[in-house]
Amino acid sequence: MMAAKAAELADVAIDNWQVAAKFVAKEEARHERELVIDTPEGIDGVDDDEPRNNRSTLAALLKADKYGQLTQLPNIGRQLNKSLRRDRLDIATSGIVVPAAIAQHHSKLEPWEICNRDLPHGAIIAYYRSPFPNIGAAAIAINNLEVLHERDREAFAKQGVVYLNPWTAKHIAITDFDGDRNGFFVGYLANDNLPHQLREQLGNLPITGGERYEAGREVLAQIILQRDLERGKFPLAVKEFTQANAPDLKPLPIAKAKKADHPWHEGESLTQAIWRAWDITANNPTGKVANQSIILQSLASETVYIEPERKIGLLKQIGTAYSEIPIEVIPNDEYLIDHGLPPMQLAEKIENIVQASKQLDRLPVAERLAFAELNLGNVNRLLKSYCDSAVAKNLQTAVDTAKSSVGIDETIHEFGERLQYKSHQLRQNVKKPDIYLRRDLPTNTQEPIGWAVETANRFYNGGQQHELQEIESEDLNKRFRSLVPITHNDAHKAIVDEFARRYRNCTKAIGEIKERLYRELPQDQQPTLTIVSSSGKSLVVQGLCDADVAGDSPIWDLGDGESNARFEIYRDFPKGTLRERENDDREYYGVYLVTDESEKVLVGEVSPESARVNQLDKFPIAQIGSAKKFSISKSTLDFHPPYALENDVDAVFASADKVLTELESSIPNDKRMQYASAAWHSSAGMGMAAKIFANEISQHLDKVPPIALNRPTAAALELRDGAELAIRFERDLHVGAIAPDGSTIDLGLSTYGDSPLLTPGTVVAAKISRPLDPKIHIRTELGEFVVNPAPAISNTQIEDFAGKFAFERRGKEISVDYIGSGERRIPIGVLGRELINKESKAKLKDGSNLLRGTLWRGSNEKILEIQVQHLIDHHPIARIDRGEIMPLSQQSPPLEQIDPAPSSERRYYPTAGELRQLYQASESAGDIAKMVEIKSLGVLLNEVYPDGDRAPDDFSHWVVEIPVPEQEVTETPSRSTEREPTVIVPVNKAKTSIVVDRSPTENIARSM
Repeated sequence: MMAAKAAELADVAIDNWQVAAKFVAKEEARHERELVIDTPEGIDGVDDDEPRNNRSTLAALLKADKYGQLTQLPNIGRQLNKSLRRDRLDIATSGIVVPAAIAQHHSKLEPWEICNRDLPHGAIIAYYRSPFPNIGAAAIAINNLEVLHERDREAFAKQGVVYLNPWTAKHIAITDFDGDRNGFFVGYLANDNLPHQLREQLGNLPITGGERYEAGREVLAQIILQRDLERGKFPLAVKEFTQANAPDLKPLPIAKAKKADHPWHEGESLTQAIWRAWDITANNPTGKVANQSIILQSLASETVYIEPERKIGLLKQIGTAYSEIPIEVIPNDEYLIDHGLPPMQLAEKIENIVQASKQLDRLPVAERLAFAELNLGNVNRLLKSYCDSAVAKNLQTAVDTAKSSVGIDETIHEFGERLQYKSHQLRQNVKKPDIYLRRDLPTNTQEPIGWAVETANRFYNGGQQHELQEIESEDLNKRFRSLVPITHNDAHKAIVDEFARRYRNCTKAIGEIKERLYRELPQDQQPTLTIVSSSGKSLVVQGLCDADVAGDSPIWDLGDGESNARFEIYRDFPKGTLRERENDDREYYGVYLVTDESEKVLVGEVSPESARVNQLDKFPIAQIGSAKKFSISKSTLDFHPPYALENDVDAVFASADKVLTELESSIPNDKRMQYASAAWHSSAGMGMAAKIFANEISQHLDKVPPIALNRPTAAALELRDGAELAIRFERDLHVGAIAPDGSTIDLGLSTYGDSPLLTPGTVVAAKISRPLDPKIHIRTELGEFVVNPAPAISNTQIEDFAGKFAFERRGKEISVDYIGSGERRIPIGVLGRELINKESKAKLKDGSNLLRGTLWRGSNEKILEIQVQHLIDHHPIARIDRGEIMPLSQQSPPLEQIDPAPSSERRYYPTAGELRQLYQASESAGDIAKMVEIKSLGVLLNEVYPDGDRAPDDFSHWVVEIPVPEQEVTETPSRSTEREPTVIVPVNKAKTSIVVDRSPTENIARSM
C-alpha cells in the first residue's frame, strides 16, 4: 500500500496540472473537515519563505485557472512544490490526516463521551492533544450528538469545536480549554442507539471521575470486539489504544506541570535574571524532547523488526554504545522516585545488555540468534518503558514551560540521549528545507518508518520534476505577463513599484533570517553587546552567556549608555573557554573586560561579521598575554536581545504582510483592476499580485493569449492559415497535433521568452494563424529596403501598395515616409539593420531621397501563431511518458468552425466617390492602415461597377471583412434602397475591418 501511494504521488509530481488539482482538493477537504481561519502563515507554516501564502487564496486562483496557465509560474510553482514536499513527507513518515477541533468543556457529557458535529453519531473514537506524551494520553470515547442537540442547542450550533467531559480532558487527554485542538481517530461506527444504551447501562452507577471513565472504556473495549461492527478509518489504532489503556497495562499517567514564578535571586542583576528566565521560557525545549521520544521509539522498533541475519550485529552495536555510558549519568531508582517516576533499575539493565553483547561470540553459532533476540527484547522494553515514563513526563514539562519556571529534567534528558545507540538520520534531516525539493530523506533504521522512507525515496528519485528547457528568456515571469491586459498608467505603476520594493526587501530578509536560524548557532540564542568607540568604530560581541561559565561575569553589571569600561581584544582565546569552534579556519577574537583590579575577564568574542567589517585581521593583534592587542577605553554600550528573538521570522512575515495590507487599503475599489495590472507587469510585483489581486487575475484565466510556435516543423508549416485542430502541449516546450485516436504529430517548439506557457499534457482546440512579418518591404529602383514599421501600422498587413516614398537621414537612422496628396508625409518607419539594406542604402543621396516603389508586408513564413479556442482535456504526463495512446474523449466539445461568409445578397457596395472621401479623411488623419484598406476596396469594386464611376487605378489589392448588423436590413428594395446597410468584402486574410454605415456621404466621412 505504501509503495502504491508513493508510485501514485510520483506520477502526480511530474505533472503540474495534477499537483495543482491535488492542492485544490486538499484545501477543499480541509474546509469541509474543520473550522478554517486563514492566516498569512504560508502553506507549510514556518517552512514557507513568503508571507501571506494562505492556502485558500492560492486554491481559489488555481481553481479559476481553466487552462492551468499559472502552474508553471515560478512563484506559484514553488508553493506547489512545498505542498508536494509535505505529501512526500507524509508518505515517507507514514503521516496521516485526522479530523481536528477546538476543545470546549460541557458538564452534560459523561467521561466516556464527546460531542463533535463533524463526526458520525455513535462513532467510537480515540482523541488526543499534540504533542502525544504516551499512549495513556489517548482518551477513548463515543460521539454523542443527541445530548447537546436536545439540551443545549446554542452549544450544538457551533462549528469547528468539540465538547469534552472536563474530567477526561484534564486527567486523560491533558487538554485545556484555552484554544487547545484535539485530533480524533474514528475507529468504529456503532448503531445510533449505542450512546443512549451506554447511558442507561452506566449512568446510575455510584461511581465518579476516573471510575466512570474506566467503566465506559471497558464497555467500549468489549463492543469493538464484535465482528459485525462497521469500521471507521482507523479501527486498528482505536483498538490498540483501548486495549493498551487497560488498568494493568496503562503507562505512567502524565499530568500538567504546576505553574511556578521565575525567581530573582539575591545579589543577581536584573539583566542576568531576565536572560535566565528567557532561556527557560523562550528557548522552549518541546522540540528536542519530542525528537528524543520519537528516536527512542524508532530504535525500540528496530530491535523487533530488523532482519534476523542482522540481529546479532545490532546487539553488538548496542552493547558497544552502552558500554561507553558513564555510571554517573544513569539515574538511580532513588532519583527516579524523588522525581515522580517509577523505579527502573536502569544501571543494572544497561550492564546486562553490555555483558550479553560480549557473551555472543562465546556461544555456539546455533544459539547466537535466539540469544540475540532475547536480549534485543530487553533493549526494546528498556527503551519503551523509559519513553513512556521519564521522557513522557519531560515532554509534558516542556509543553508547560511557557507557564512555569520549572525547566525539563536535564538528567533525564541526558540519559535519554545516551540510550540512542546510533545517530538517527531521519530525525536529523526531516526538517531540513531541501528534503524532497533537492534531495531525498536519509534513513538508517530497519523498522516500518525507515522502510517507508526507503520506499518514498525510491519513487522520489524516479519522479523528480522535469526542468523546462530551451527558454530563451532568463525571466520566466515574462511568459505570463500577457495573461493580464495592461490597463494601468504611470501613476499606478509608481505606487505599486514602491510597495513591491518594500515587499521584496521583506521577503529577502525572511530568507536570510530563516537560513541563519536554521543553522541553530549557539550565539544566536544569547544576548549580544555592541561597543561603539569614541572614534565611532562599532564592535558586536557575542557569546556573552558562553563566556559566563561561573555565572559571575562582570559584563552583566554594565548597562546601556556611555561607559569608562576598558575592553581589550586578543586574537584567539584559550580552547574550551567558549563553545567548541564550528570552523577552525576562522580567526577568533576574544573580548576581555579589564576590571578595577586589572584582571582580564573573558566576556565574549567579536562576531565574524563585525571582525570582517572592522578588518581586525589587518591589526597587529596577538594572543592574550602579548602587548599586541586592540583596546577600547571610552565607549558607548548597547545590549541587544538574542538574534533568534530579535529576528523572529513571524515578525518579519508580519512586516511583509503589513506592506500588502497597506497597498490594499490605499486602492479604491473601482481602481483595483488597474493596480492589479501594474503589479502583474512589475518586475517584482507578480508574486505580490497573486496574493492580493487574486479575484482580478482570475477574471483573465478563462482565455489564453496567442502562443508563438517560433520553431515550427515542416508538418506545421504546411498548415493553412485558419486551420483548426486539437493540440497537446508536451514536455520541453514542444507542441503536437493530436488526432481523435490519440496519435500525435510534432509541430515544433514555442521558445519565445514572452509567449505564454500551458502545462504539459494540456489538450486544447486551437486555430493556426500566420502572424504578420515583423518587417515591411519596399521595392524601389535603387533596390529593396527592409523597414521597421511605425506604431500606426505595426499590426497592418499590406500587399503591393504602390506610391512615392521619402528616405531621409535623421541622425543615425534613415526614416521612411509615404508621400500622400498635397505632399503630406505619413511615417512608415525606419530602416532596419538587415544586410539587404546595405547595398541599397549605399545608393541613397545625403539628405532626402524621393523614390517610387511598392510596399508590401505579408505573413511571417517562419512563425505560426496558436490561438486557443477552448479546453478539451488534460493527459497525465506519466501516461504520456510511458508511451500510452490516449484517444480524445467522445464527450470533448466539437471544434469551432469558421463562420461562412455572408451571401452576396446581403452586401452593400459603396460608390467610388464615397471611397474617395473616406480615403481623404484617412489621409488627413495620417492613418496609413485605413488608407490601405480603402484602396483595396476600390480594386475589388472595379468588377462591381464596370460602367460606373471607377476607383483610382493605383488601388492595390487589400483585404477586409465587415459584418452586417441584422436589425438594420432594409426590406423594401428600390434603385436607391436596394443595398444593405453594411459593406462586406470577405477575404480570409483580413486583419482589420471597416464598417461603412448607409448614412449620407458627409456622415460617412465624419464617422471615419
